[in-house]
Amino acid sequence: MDTQQLSALLQIEHSVRRSETLAELLFVVTNETRNLVPYDQAVFLFGNDVESLKVTAVSDHPTVDRTSPFIAFIERIAGRESKLATTNKTHPVDPADWPQTDQKDLSEFSPRHMLWLPFMLPANNHQRVGVLWLARSQPWTEHEISLLNHLAGTFAHGIHAFAKQAIWSKFLRWFSSSKAPRYILILLILLMFLPVRISAIAPAEVVAKDPTVIASPLNGAVKKIEVLPGQQVRSGDVLVRLEDTELLSTTEVAEQDLLRTKAELHTTQQGGFADIRQNAKVSELTAQVAVKEAELNFSQKKLEKSVMTAPKAGVVILKDPKDWEGKPVVVGERILLLADPAEIELKIMVPVKDAIALDEGEEVKLFLDTNPINAISAKIKYAAYEPERTPDNVMAYKLIASFVTAQESAQLRIGMRGTAKLYGESVSLFYYLFRRPITATRQWLGW
Repeated sequence: MDTQQLSALLQIEHSVRRSETLAELLFVVTNETRNLVPYDQAVFLFGNDVESLKVTAVSDHPTVDRTSPFIAFIERIAGRESKLATTNKTHPVDPADWPQTDQKDLSEFSPRHMLWLPFMLPANNHQRVGVLWLARSQPWTEHEISLLNHLAGTFAHGIHAFAKQAIWSKFLRWFSSSKAPRYILILLILLMFLPVRISAIAPAEVVAKDPTVIASPLNGAVKKIEVLPGQQVRSGDVLVRLEDTELLSTTEVAEQDLLRTKAELHTTQQGGFADIRQNAKVSELTAQVAVKEAELNFSQKKLEKSVMTAPKAGVVILKDPKDWEGKPVVVGERILLLADPAEIELKIMVPVKDAIALDEGEEVKLFLDTNPINAISAKIKYAAYEPERTPDNVMAYKLIASFVTAQESAQLRIGMRGTAKLYGESVSLFYYLFRRPITATRQWLGW
């Protein structure tokens, strides 16, 4: 160990002793540890040999988003790793035996070289208080693992010390020392019967109402998108150009065939005055000219369709135009949407775990990310019966709401996002507060 590493180690242990809360300690664990051993990512999972591991701290993040696919991925692979014989030993994690889905997620969420660093308490029958999951792009050395093992012992004692100071224990001691808390408890029990209106919070987005679908009229490939997302277009403006090289070639060939056939017909007609036998050939060539004209007309129509124009004025709804260039398309495949900016509605994706009973016309309050103070009123228009998977990999019910007043909706733009608060029927305060634990308990017990 060199002088720099020794100094870093002492500084980290000093920060551990100065930590006044468990949150401060976990911040030191996940962030300051990189001063001793470099890494790209650190995740602390709380749990012993009996309890399942739960992510409680992530490096460079003040809070943990429980709905994040990354958190779900870490907890899933940590749960599988904790069942191995090496669960209480520091070791690099080898993803070679993982399922293909987890290996695919690894490339998206985490660097390849991961280290499993359990926090053990030798004095408490080698009890495990948690695991630090480290990841980086370079392999781990034995010297680095030795330093981290030393530091893990310090972290384990610190976490264990805070765990013994549980809030529930303090509350029981205070409760038993006085009669006043008993009256408070009785009051709280009575308040549990207070009727309140059940509510839920879900992400929301302002979307176009009945947008016009711009679909490919031909089988081919997209040559260029001529518009940008959110661009205002007029009727007749060019939106998309399909690949027309083959169509141009076919049209040119059809034109040449028509000219050649017409020339041959003209020559035959002139010779028919001198030779009556040529009249039969004139009729045949006349028919060929009609066929060639039809083929040319068909090729020209297809060539015209390769340039897609706006059927009406509106705003372009499109993600990244570059993603479409060169992409093959089939007849009827949607390329973009054309919407009236004045015709909007609210799309709400309610996670399955937060779903409540909602009827048509129920109240909705929208709080925009750009204006979280002022609420915009809306009413439920319809709700989907089956959940669907969101881009964040969350199963959710789709709800559509219409805005109450035109004055409020006038300030909204397609694509604006925010949080919607949904209101349902009246229930007791007890059910409102504990409906999720009740649901989880019933599922666990099988009632």
